[in-house]
Parts: sequence; C-alpha cells; structure tokens
Amino acid sequence: MNRISLILSFFISLSLYSCGNNNSPLRNKAKIPTPKYQFSEIKFDSLSVKKKAYIPVYSDIYLISEQRKVLLTATVSIRNTCFNQTMYLNRMDYYDSKGKLLEKHVTKTIEIPPLNSVEFIIEHKEDKGGAGANYIVDYGFVQEDNAPLIEAVMIGISGNHSISFTSRMVPLHWED
Repeated sequence: MNRISLILSFFISLSLYSCGNNNSPLRNKAKIPTPKYQFSEIKFDSLSVKKKAYIPVYSDIYLISEQRKVLLTATVSIRNTCFNQTMYLNRMDYYDSKGKLLEKHVTKTIEIPPLNSVEFIIEHKEDKGGAGANYIVDYGFVQEDNAPLIEAVMIGISGNHSISFTSRMVPLHWED
C-alpha cells in the first residue's frame, strides 16, 4: 500500500507541475529585440564614427530542386570587439530576397558594452525572407576602434539530416 501511494503521489505531482508551468520560454517567445538589451539616449548622428553593414541570411534554402525547400532558423550575432568602448546599434532592418523591407528590429539605439554581444533571431517558421534575405545594420562608436564581428548562423533539419552554415557581414559605404 505504501509503494502504491508513493507512485500515485509522484504522478500527481508530475501532472500538476506540467500543467502549472505556463511561463515556459517555449510558450512565451520574446519579441525581437528582447528586453535584456540596454537602450541608449545618445543621439546616433552625434557619433564621430558611423558604419553600415550588409549581412546575408537565409530563412530557407533549396534542397535538391527548387520544388523542395528547407526552412532555417537564423541567429544574427553582433559582437562588440572593443575592450574599452561601447558600440551603438541604430538600425537592424530585415529585407527579403527582392529587397522589400520586412521588419525594422531596432527602433531605439541599443548600447553594446565592450566585449558584449546582442542577437536577433529569424525563426524557422518564417518563410517570407527567402534564400536571399538580408539585414542592413547601422552601428557607431564615439571614436574609431576595432570593427565589430557581425555574422549569421543558419540551422535547419530535413528528415534525418541537419544543415548548418554561417555568413559574415560585408561593410557598406556610409551615406548620410
């Protein structure tokens, strides 16, 4: 009798725990950017160093033929490689394969302290960007320093196979 009570208590506890855990990160996905980012009051136009970059990302990729696509999850990581200087991220715009703006991820300047990073996610269910999707990023510093490392990591699964690859930023000419 004691053993049955113990087993029954275990299953009741387990079912109550699983029903009550509605705040799971899998159920409540954070908006992009997440609230953990530090927003800055600095006027981006006042920075002496302003740069622009292009980051190729793939929300899907063709497999075998154009009839079969694999949806991918992309993580874009922006890393401040400076030891002593804050980086400011002012723009993070997501475009599809045809150059149409899909989303503006940054509406207020984000501070990235020295040796810190921020990430942006394109979930695998997003299929609007296509194989030629990209981000245009505007970032700056108070004075010239190390260039940031900006790259995208794409992963996907098709049947029993997985796909993963990376792409890096391409610096663009700054236009005021």
